[in-house]
Amino acid sequence: MLSTITLELRSLRTLVQELRVENAALRKQLAQQHPSSSLIHSDDLHANTTPTPLPNKRKAPDTEEPATLSSQPPTASAPISPVQPVVPQQQLHETIQTVLEQQLPITLEQAIAPTLERSLDSILTAKLEHQLTLMLDGKLEARATNIQNNLEATLSSLLASYNSRVTELERCTHRARSHSHQKPYGSINQDGHLTKAFDNVLHSSIFAALATLNVSTRTYRYIRNFLRTRQPHSRSTICLHLPSLSVGKGHHRGRSSLHSFSTWPCFTFRHF
Repeated sequence: MLSTITLELRSLRTLVQELRVENAALRKQLAQQHPSSSLIHSDDLHANTTPTPLPNKRKAPDTEEPATLSSQPPTASAPISPVQPVVPQQQLHETIQTVLEQQLPITLEQAIAPTLERSLDSILTAKLEHQLTLMLDGKLEARATNIQNNLEATLSSLLASYNSRVTELERCTHRARSHSHQKPYGSINQDGHLTKAFDNVLHSSIFAALATLNVSTRTYRYIRNFLRTRQPHSRSTICLHLPSLSVGKGHHRGRSSLHSFSTWPCFTFRHF
């Protein structure tokens, strides 16, 4: 658009120069023919469209003037005067060109600014969302991994403790059964019932098993007295809670874990 306006301004300037040259030539010719009309302004010439009639004395100049005007170019016959009046149309075009040159960058900046702001906002929003997503995913994954590791470690520890206690209980039970089978006066049926009276070896095996299972001292004494004070031909039941064998330590050391007999797994002994 700016280049088109520049070309139009150049063509207008060329046309104005040509008009000035023609105007100067006409004024010179009119001054030579009519000296009294040399003070006529150029605007009066433009306003008066009817040509002034010339006298009949023109004979030789009439035959020479057209040849001079047609043969010689306007620039050679009438040079441009150094002082020229400012044409309003040219000034208007120059003003328009100056305004366009000054306002065009501001207009482009104003037109591009909203688009740039929206683009930057969208880019920054997408980048922040991506970073927040990665951060949250990393934190959640780390927390889930930590919880999983803690659970696995806790389960492994509980399983190892449970297996060790079960193994120790089986070993103590096997030792008690082996001692009872070695003695003629002590035996155990398949259901775990004693069919003979307790002897010292069986007592020591049971007490050793109870001591291995971290039973409290008061519970140990209670079971020992319970077994020793039973009358012959009586049936007694000793109940031990395997998952809480260490109950009774600390400030509850003296308490026994032998209540709620109906809800605990039982070792049933019958002695005569």
